[in-house]
Amino acid sequence: REVAGGDTNPFALAGPAASASASGDGDGDGSSNWHASAALEGRARLRWKQVCTDLKASDAEIARLARESEQLEARGSAHGEGSRRLKEVIRGLEVDLRSCPQVVSHRDQLARKTATLQQELDGLRQRALALQADQPAGGAGSSWSFVSSPPGGSFTMARDVPGDATCVDRIRGCAVM
Repeated sequence: REVAGGDTNPFALAGPAASASASGDGDGDGSSNWHASAALEGRARLRWKQVCTDLKASDAEIARLARESEQLEARGSAHGEGSRRLKEVIRGLEVDLRSCPQVVSHRDQLARKTATLQQELDGLRQRALALQADQPAGGAGSSWSFVSSPPGGSFTMARDVPGDATCVDRIRGCAVM
């Protein structure tokens, strides 16, 4: 900031009083005014330097706080994105939880069906063993074997006898074909 005569100090004395004081012109009382003005100017210069120093420190603090603010905003943005993803996961889990009773029911139904099929298989194995034990020792030309059908189908028992008679239906009993 320029003040009087190109000086950048706003507290510098300007005008005719300054030139008169500086030259020492005037009455005898002017000397004491000059000393008072010089002391005042010295204090003003010191205060001006202190204000400039404080201003630089404030600028540095403002720059540091701006950087810190940007970092915190970036972290906040990242946390916000993480929070959004977690909310989506929670929504998905809530949907899964709503369908949980149906899934549990289906699982239990499959477990019961598996247990029933296992019992039937065990029964058929025992029946096959009993039938093999009842066969004559000389082997009258027949043998038993289990033939499994595709998954989800039933078990069939084939018996090699003349005419290829087979037992097919596991639920309604054995029908010779």
